[in-house]
Amino acid sequence: MGTPANSEIIAAAEQILGDFPEDYRRFLGEVGWCGIWDCEVFGLGPGIPSYLDVVALATSEHADYGLPNHLIPVMNNGAGDLTCIDKGRFDSVERTAPMVVWYHETSPSEGPVDVADSFSGWLKGLLADS
Repeated sequence: MGTPANSEIIAAAEQILGDFPEDYRRFLGEVGWCGIWDCEVFGLGPGIPSYLDVVALATSEHADYGLPNHLIPVMNNGAGDLTCIDKGRFDSVERTAPMVVWYHETSPSEGPVDVADSFSGWLKGLLADS
């Protein structure tokens, strides 16, 4: 488990990546980032390893690997596929966004695949599967 990110760190990240869903903001403020068995959930916070820093990873994936800007990666499956928050479908009233998987080989032509209605729903599923 990581070190929680304070509100200033979260706000700075949102200046770069756009508004986060409320459940992901809560995760960042309470947990920061984490490892669940062999899965690592990207986030923010003091002492975070650079390979788990959501801002560094998102900006790199957007600029260097063609990940659409409306997707915020939160986990890599180890084969180059990314589980992401889909900001393109952000509900500003409910402050939620669905979770998708961006398959590096097929998603550029077919689009991402929906996997959960929210970050918290996805995280609960990840914990249940672990």
